[in-house]
Amino acid sequence: MRSQTDGGWGGDHGVPTAICAAGDNMVLSWDFAEAGCGLIRTNVDGKKKWGIAQNPIFLASDGERIYGGYQRDERKILCFYLKDGRPLAYADGTASLAPPPGAGGRTSSVTGLACADGKVYVAFSASRMVAIYDAKTGALLTTWSVPMPGQMAALPGGGMAVISDGRKLVTVKDGKVAELASDHVDAPTAVAVDAKGSFYVSNRGKLQNASVFSPEGKYIRSIGKEGGRPTLGRFDPAGMLRPAGVAIGAKGPRRPENC
Repeated sequence: MRSQTDGGWGGDHGVPTAICAAGDNMVLSWDFAEAGCGLIRTNVDGKKKWGIAQNPIFLASDGERIYGGYQRDERKILCFYLKDGRPLAYADGTASLAPPPGAGGRTSSVTGLACADGKVYVAFSASRMVAIYDAKTGALLTTWSVPMPGQMAALPGGGMAVISDGRKLVTVKDGKVAELASDHVDAPTAVAVDAKGSFYVSNRGKLQNASVFSPEGKYIRSIGKEGGRPTLGRFDPAGMLRPAGVAIGAKGPRRPENC
């Protein structure tokens, strides 16, 4: 697999789909790239370090490895070396994590991905479960029952913040689900959690922005103007358009003046 450090920044076709923090790095992906790179690593200021011809829809990292979740006909969870993008096999020699029992065939599409404490968390919405794997061996450790789980983010004290039912944010600890927030959660696509436990949710519905919540789930503020920016017409730097992934970098959240 050829890695590019020069040339195009990211995907030359398709749209950005995911972003995750990896130590002092950021990893971004596109849903399609022809001559460009569908998976790239940058520093926190966006300077490209490498790019490869892969197109995962979901991303997670433990600071050493990158995990990429795919949909459509591929339905796989691959692993790459963060340093240079080389593909890595799991300890049993396989290239992809195996779907858990009850998530085969059409129900094996990945709908969320996270990594924490040596474990990879994979959401399977159609099977209403989150599967937890050993990050190095790829062994399935356990599963959680979660109503239509989507994107996830690790909580500072353990457990996961999970987008559930496509309309609310829940927390899951030791398999126990608790609703956290539903107000200002509008067709959510991704969630991130900062070091203090605050939540950031990207909204693709009428809000077209990101909502910030306290660790207790209280709405604090929005990033980006309500309604976003138009698909056609004059560019509005204060508005977002169909936001997808959201992540908190090593420098923490930084609030632009126009948000």
